Order: sequence, then C-alpha cells, then structure tokens
Amino acid sequence: MMKGVKYVLLFFLLWAKVPVCQAADKENAGEAEIFCQIRLLAENDPEKLVFLNEEREKQIMRHIEKVGPEIRSFVGEARKCESPIIARFNGIVKEAENLMGNVRKLRRKAAEKRLSAKRHLHQVIFGDYVEGGKGELDASAETINKIFSGDKFEQSCGGKGDKSAGKSLINDFICLCVSNTGFDDVFQPSKDESICKYGVDTAVKSDFSNWTAVWNFNSHRICINTSPLTPTPQDIHNLVELFKRAVEREQENSQVKGYS
Repeated sequence: MMKGVKYVLLFFLLWAKVPVCQAADKENAGEAEIFCQIRLLAENDPEKLVFLNEEREKQIMRHIEKVGPEIRSFVGEARKCESPIIARFNGIVKEAENLMGNVRKLRRKAAEKRLSAKRHLHQVIFGDYVEGGKGELDASAETINKIFSGDKFEQSCGGKGDKSAGKSLINDFICLCVSNTGFDDVFQPSKDESICKYGVDTAVKSDFSNWTAVWNFNSHRICINTSPLTPTPQDIHNLVELFKRAVEREQENSQVKGYS
C-alpha cells in the first residue's frame, strides 16, 4: 500500500512541474517531463562518496604506529613485570588494525558500487553504446544497433503496442519526438505539436542520420526547465517504473482516456 502511495506522490510531483497549458496542448508532455527526470538523473554522477573521518582515522593509526616502538623501548626486556602492558597494547593495536582493515574494505565496496551505478546510468541513456560520454552519436551500423531497437520506426517504438521499445533512452526520446510531418528545417511555434521543438520523420534514413541528428540537436532543449534529482537506486527505480506506466496508458491525441 505504501509503495503505491509513493508512486502516486511521485507522479503528482513530476506533473506539478509541467505548466497546465503545456500538458493540455503538447502531445506526450507528461511523459516528456518524466523522461527528462530520468535522462538528467542518468547524466549526473551518483552521489559522491565522502568519508568525513577518513583523514582523522589515518592520523590515529600513524600515531599508534609511532608510539608502539616507543612504549616497547621504554618498558625494555629488564622490566618483565610490565609485560602485561605490552601484551595489552599489542592487543589494542591489532584490534585497531583489524577495524581499519574492515573499514577500508567497506569503503572499497562502496566505491565499486558507485562505479557500477555510473555504468548502469550511462547504459540507461546510450544502451550498449560505450562511446556516449560526450553525448554525441555517430551513425555507424554498430552504434545504431546498440541504441535503437530496430531499423524502422514501428520496430523501434513499439509498433501498435505489440513490440517492445526502450533499448535506450535515446530510442525513447525519438519515439516521443517523432512527427508525421517530417523534419522541419525552421522551427515554427504555431505548428509545434511535439515536445522536441523540431520534428523527426518516421521514415528512417538508411544510416539513421535523421534520427541521431535530432538527438544531437534537441537532447537538451526539452529538459531545460527540469531540476534533476540526486541519483539514488530508489529514485532511478521509481522514475523508470513511472515512465513505463505513463507510456502504457491509453491516450487519444494528447488526452489520456478516462480523464477530462
């Protein structure tokens, strides 16, 4: 029950950021806002790991390592009665070393998970395309195969709902931006019915250049007013699920069926 409430709250929070006129006039405006949240989330690094006590812990260990020989030298072999002090000190040192070793292991694992999160976030946008760090795309067959679900619009964008889409966020971007009117060289606000400012033809060129060009030119335009969230696993999961649910809703033009 609580999980459902969280989804509903997140849904309304995201929709609240979309101006009413835009939601009413732009086809897929709601999906676009959710899409922007996911896209900006994926482009930001996961929360930076900050260990506030790390330097202090190193200082303590250096101090222990420095004091140890001094204590042993001070007690000396002749003062056997003090041997329990040495034993106790050695025990403390060993415990401290074990503790620090465990802390270092945990921090290393945390750093590895953060790196893994960065790789997964990158894959959200670019699919299996590993050269997407700069955000630009080439039009090679290998690149296209890693980013798009098919070589036709119907295949890449789910057809009539009987095919899967979503191979990459770029794939979904094209599906939201596509227009039957073709690619307009000059943006005409009065004819703007998409979320992209410029349309993209459903007919894909053999090298996909008309699709990749739209991504390269427009990838930042629709998300300019969207404030990104801090990347956390829960945020990512919630937004992806919300986007899927929004895309699967039955709509007529820009109006979700069943809503007035």
